Amino acid sequence: MKRAIAEAYSLCIDFAQEVTLYYSRSTWRRVLEAITKPPQLGIDTKVAAITDAMTEIKMERATLDSKRLHQVQQSVDEVHARMDKVHRSVTSINGAVEGRRRYLEIRRKSELIDFKLYICRTRVDCLAL
Repeated sequence: MKRAIAEAYSLCIDFAQEVTLYYSRSTWRRVLEAITKPPQLGIDTKVAAITDAMTEIKMERATLDSKRLHQVQQSVDEVHARMDKVHRSVTSINGAVEGRRRYLEIRRKSELIDFKLYICRTRVDCLAL
């Protein structure tokens, strides 16, 4: 990519130098040169070379963008995999906590029933005296 950019800059600088030299000449000399050797041939070649260099830069940039996009997609896929693993762990823990909560609720109700039975027996024993 750096090579292609350097090549494009080099071609643009060469073109700018030639244009500067061309327009630094007198008007009569430019007219004479335009008649004897038309500048279109040289300009067309230079413009085509610059266009080709810019096309190469665009293609290399597209390739690099594609590589970066692929790397980002891989990173996103890895993050999704980790998130799925964490989600499964959290779901498992939630299930265990819910089971423990139900067990404790049943145990609390059982202890409450045992306590009420104890109170009832105690009252019956007290009434029997």
